[in-house]
Amino acid sequence: MVRSLPPLNWIRAFEAAARHESFRLAAEELGVSAGAVSQKVKALEERLDVALFERRPRGVHLTDAGQRYRDDLGPALDGIAAATERIASAAGGAKLRVTVLPAVAERWLAPRLARFGEQRPEIAIEVSADADVANLAHSAFDLAIHYELPAGHGLATVPLFHDRMSPVCSPAFAADAGLRDPADLLNCRLLYDTTWAEDWPLWFRAAGLPEDGGQRGSGFTLYSMAVEAAAEGLGVAIGHHTLVARDLEAGRLIAPFDLQVPAPRGYAVMVPRWSSGKPGVSDFVDWLQSEAE
Repeated sequence: MVRSLPPLNWIRAFEAAARHESFRLAAEELGVSAGAVSQKVKALEERLDVALFERRPRGVHLTDAGQRYRDDLGPALDGIAAATERIASAAGGAKLRVTVLPAVAERWLAPRLARFGEQRPEIAIEVSADADVANLAHSAFDLAIHYELPAGHGLATVPLFHDRMSPVCSPAFAADAGLRDPADLLNCRLLYDTTWAEDWPLWFRAAGLPEDGGQRGSGFTLYSMAVEAAAEGLGVAIGHHTLVARDLEAGRLIAPFDLQVPAPRGYAVMVPRWSSGKPGVSDFVDWLQSEAE
């Protein structure tokens, strides 16, 4: 039987535009112009003799037929992607592409990967440190390690761990600054990751101190930089204990106070539908869970 299929580039243009309800955002995702997306969608509508979008002065809106077509196409395209991955893996061995929050990639995942390699040497892991997983379900990544996301992102989510936080610094800094009481921190330089700027206010609030901590601080765009600066004696950083455990064990850092507070968000591993059946994915997720325990 000969299948009556529209050109795949028409389908991809429509699916991206339907998902975003925007020709411009679809064009950015596909690396083409918004005009090219519009032309392909128009050609598809003419082929089907059905209006898939309502064109409005401030954008486009899916028709009822467009919504039904989008819902039917999503699983079909996931199936094509999964079949492609399976045949590629069978031909050349399993390779998993993983996107991870930078701090978790550097300070939790990377030091552990050798253990997975010992267990499953036939699976190659490629790690990309990235703070954004908004489009994971339609990216080239097989899974992500990120903050737990609410339902509705088209991702299977497996919780990994929740962290706890407290100040950390070098032993020499603690001695020189005379850190005996949390209030002593008001006279210290506070180090922080700029994407986690709420960490210090959370801890100070729990300690019954002013949330601004005396407003003396240095921010870094990578958490590892803040930790290294603390280890070298620049000041005091907020220690996410899972991420600084090796430094605490080695004595490079100490936690001068007992007070710990929960980190604002937990971490999870997320798998899009199209890669869930790819060889190695479930094994890697199981291994991540065992490491998180």
